[in-house]
Amino acid sequence: LDKSRINIISSEFLNFSIAGNILLRAKATNDLDILNERIKELIDNLNQFSINRDYAPIKDLDDLIRILTQSKEFYKNYYIEYYGKGIENSSLDEIALPFMPFDMFIGQFKSAINNGSYFGVIIDNQSDIALSSTKAINGLVAGRINKDISMKIATEPDGWDSYHEVSGQVIQRTDDFGTIELDDSHSKYLKKLKENKA
Repeated sequence: LDKSRINIISSEFLNFSIAGNILLRAKATNDLDILNERIKELIDNLNQFSINRDYAPIKDLDDLIRILTQSKEFYKNYYIEYYGKGIENSSLDEIALPFMPFDMFIGQFKSAINNGSYFGVIIDNQSDIALSSTKAINGLVAGRINKDISMKIATEPDGWDSYHEVSGQVIQRTDDFGTIELDDSHSKYLKKLKENKA
């Protein structure tokens, strides 16, 4: 299987998931008419990223949420077919918006809602995450876009399978992330590592 293709699938799934969740939260806490007015420029720009001219342009927030959800589900199913079964039946022609220009989306949406802060994304690692998804998450961490996205990953000390991102770059504890201990599990883990080395 083509690892770079799997990495793209995982990265796009993550981007569509985060963007969709941000919009759902915004819709739940804002006046829909005002929000639709504010995101017109964002929608116009996203319509330019659609390579599939067979689809009608995105017209409003509800339409955008629907399209992001469809794209997210497309990549989920693509992953299941390609990685799980080795089958490639999916085509980007099946969706209106095949790629998420994530940096543009975040920057313009923040501007549209007059948000000078960042969006907080919490990933609760309670079950296994595919390695390609871990790398996609690491890519956002390595992107150092803290003014737009702040990533928090809740995991056991030995529960994160990789510190590489999709291009192979290693995320660095000192530059890209820090550790916050919510209980004594991290201290116990470090003590166990030291004992094993002795």
